Amino acid sequence: PPCWENIVPGLTDRQEAEQVLVNIPEIGKVDVVDVIPYGPILRWNHGNIIFDDNNVVQEIELKVAFLNLTLEELVNIYGFPKHVVFREWSGGTDISVDLLYPELGLVFGLFLDASNQVPDPEAVILNPSDEIWHIYFYDTSMEYYYSIIQQPQRQYDWKGYATYP
Repeated sequence: PPCWENIVPGLTDRQEAEQVLVNIPEIGKVDVVDVIPYGPILRWNHGNIIFDDNNVVQEIELKVAFLNLTLEELVNIYGFPKHVVFREWSGGTDISVDLLYPELGLVFGLFLDASNQVPDPEAVILNPSDEIWHIYFYDTSMEYYYSIIQQPQRQYDWKGYATYP
């Protein structure tokens, strides 16, 4: 199953997750923040863990923009994603892109400046040099991902570094 530091979405409970985070020196201070509509979230400088009503991990988010990871680097490690999901962000000035690996319960997230895209407002260009901002872990059903994704969404099968749709 997908996991990060032995925290497994769909299996690990909040108490176990807190114990793991406390034992990772690089994590530093961990806060419990109540965020609507999610409920209590464990939050630290470079990540969040979201739980369901039974205090079981549903999502692990790692904020990795500071690492300067590129799409190409992660594709070289994990292979090509199965799906690409596009959403507008920040009032249409940015495009949020999620690269889905459902069989791994893994999503890579990046943001593209809409002004640098092709003139067609429905088209998005993916390049190997695009930087990854977030890495998310879910259980492999991806049920939680699809339940919280912001609308509108456009999902396509991966067709390579190309212009979508």
